[in-house]
Amino acid sequence: MAKKKKQRKVDFTKEEIMDMSQRGSVQDLDYRLKKMKSYYGLDTSGFKTDSEGSGTESFFPAECGELLSLLCRNFDFNPAGRTKSAAKNVTATQVGDYYGRLCKEIDNLPLPFKSMVYGLPCHFASNGIGIWAERIVPILTKFIASYVEETQEDMGLLLKRLAIDIDRADYTLFVNQYYMRMAKEANKKGYMDNPDYREMLQLFDMEELKEDRVNIGVDRGIASLISELLGDVKEKSKKMGFEEDGECSREEYYDTLTKSYFDYRFKMNEETLRRYSAGARGWKTYEERISAGECISIFKKSTSEEIVDLEQDIAYLEQHLKTKKELLEKLKKMSDEQKKARDDNAKEIIRLVNQAYLDKCDKVTRGEYAKVEDSVDSFVGRVLWEFLNAK
Repeated sequence: MAKKKKQRKVDFTKEEIMDMSQRGSVQDLDYRLKKMKSYYGLDTSGFKTDSEGSGTESFFPAECGELLSLLCRNFDFNPAGRTKSAAKNVTATQVGDYYGRLCKEIDNLPLPFKSMVYGLPCHFASNGIGIWAERIVPILTKFIASYVEETQEDMGLLLKRLAIDIDRADYTLFVNQYYMRMAKEANKKGYMDNPDYREMLQLFDMEELKEDRVNIGVDRGIASLISELLGDVKEKSKKMGFEEDGECSREEYYDTLTKSYFDYRFKMNEETLRRYSAGARGWKTYEERISAGECISIFKKSTSEEIVDLEQDIAYLEQHLKTKKELLEKLKKMSDEQKKARDDNAKEIIRLVNQAYLDKCDKVTRGEYAKVEDSVDSFVGRVLWEFLNAK
């Protein structure tokens, strides 16, 4: 098959992608794309002029070029993209630095692509990782050091306390989230019975929000987005072909993409992220607050502050007591049949929750989280070794 020329002026040449990706040569770009194909599962054969992907001339559509070059120029900074031996030594700080860098560059993307990425649930999570990953390391270090040095208890007791507390926290977290999912499903069912609400969901194509894709890296989310956009372009080309775009500039074409792909939630997501980031970056540890001259004590407050706190506590307890009394009266008035129905319903919910929790735990037992377990084992072992072999 003869090579085809670049189909639209707004599309990118391979040399443009090379420059935007900050690669030194076309060969370097090809090597990086090959590694990205392996790591992200990105079908780079789609970047060909042939609709079947078998052509030899590169095709980088305007819909994908910005996002592809973003991943490509940052791939060297991805600690998980290294060899397996290096990946085992990845630190939390390295992961945080990578996602922090990536999220900053996302904010500099042209509007339609920034909007698309902001619409990915994983973007918010990755932004949080970029902020908190490096902060959690010294906090955990100080906690372990304080426990060993201040309590003078042995490391065995620390492991015991952590095991018991974390196990309790794990079960409590699971139960709370399970009840939240039940409530969401109940609300969703109620909403979906409303034809107006169902029509709105279809209008915005929001029936599947992909909530299970929150805890993946935003780079993987972008890679999936590139694949979807490339599929859209190929499908459009196959059905209608590409018309010459005359004197239309790439910026003008981006304006048309904004109208096509702009997520109506973008402004809301952008403002939410701005508020979250400002609060997270402004948060100070006790060490930072004390160093800044703040008077901190968990035991003693000023008399005026203590009066205010006590008044608030008493008001809360009085309201809590009132609620409890109302519930008590309600339960006392129940018939035996109502009590039995209520108890049976509670038992069934508890059975469902506990079975779901066992199913989750069984995934760990079966080895579905083997890599996570190996990493936790390595982390705990290294911490114990450092303390037990301190001179």
